[in-house]
Amino acid sequence: MSLLFFSFRSSIPITNTCLANDTTLSHLLDGKINEWPAQRFETDPATEIKYAVDNDSQNLYLAMTIPNFPTQMKIMRQGMELYIDLKGKKKEGKGIDFPVKRDVADNNSMMDFRGQRNEENNGQESAEQRKANMKAMRAAMALTLISMKVFGFSNDPQEQRLDMPGSANIAYAWDSTEVMNIEYRIPFSLFGNASSLNQKNISIGWKLNGVEFSPDTSGSTGS
Repeated sequence: MSLLFFSFRSSIPITNTCLANDTTLSHLLDGKINEWPAQRFETDPATEIKYAVDNDSQNLYLAMTIPNFPTQMKIMRQGMELYIDLKGKKKEGKGIDFPVKRDVADNNSMMDFRGQRNEENNGQESAEQRKANMKAMRAAMALTLISMKVFGFSNDPQEQRLDMPGSANIAYAWDSTEVMNIEYRIPFSLFGNASSLNQKNISIGWKLNGVEFSPDTSGSTGS
């Protein structure tokens, strides 16, 4: 199957075309990228996110590494969408929403958590304290990353757990250098007649949601 990479809007510019034949890799969905050769990855200069795609006769595999902590936090708070267009037209009607965008209450609780830590340290943080606080915030947010939304494969978007049998599956983890890895395994059976995709171009892209600002009803600046 021929995979044509591109960017949705301008979130992750993907400019190369890669021919992915029957894979020789043995993919293990565990949030680790040990089996992925480094040369398979492309890098987005703006975000430093790296991404790779592979397939065999049954599944589409995608891997993403996110080294930057603020980008990790943005993705966990605001969400990220993977789009797949089987006709190579860069349409956004089919894909996976993960992480699912957090609601305002969850984001406010994270801000309260950060503010509490700052008060405990009297506004002064050492490098070690800052690192510990960042890991604590990340761990708290990761507890909510338990589901995805699959859209465009049926009439209504479906929210499901990450390891639902017979459907798309996702695993994520952080490595020893605090890099966040996300792996996708998407069975071709979700696309209907998988044989119709043989030697066809399909379009793949990610969109990182931005932070939304809304006016405060009291007249102060919203955040």
